[in-house]
Amino acid sequence: METATVSITLVPLNNKNYLQFDFTGHLTEAAAIRAIEHWKMELEKLNSKDTKIDLIYNCVTMTGFDTNARRAWQDAMHALQSRTNEIWIISDNIFILGAAKTMGLLTRFTIKAAKSIKDIKP
Repeated sequence: METATVSITLVPLNNKNYLQFDFTGHLTEAAAIRAIEHWKMELEKLNSKDTKIDLIYNCVTMTGFDTNARRAWQDAMHALQSRTNEIWIISDNIFILGAAKTMGLLTRFTIKAAKSIKDIKP
């Protein structure tokens, strides 16, 4: 099983800035924790505790995730809720989309789905 990598970059799209997460492979708890720390560092670069950012979870090349990785991610989403506007998930994998919808319900986020980044609409 290929361990996931998660790259996080600030990208402009549709006249907005998004923090884009590109997931590759199978997300383990350790990879999720490293990505969450990177996520927090990126938020610190925005220089304001009141600044909210839109997120893109690009899961097109994600093959799956561990339960503990999902829990860690869900906890981070809840903890960083005050810094987050909308969340987009990019995937055509029904399992990943279902998990994202469940995380949205548990964290009270509306997670919008698209099959590609070009389908994201403001």
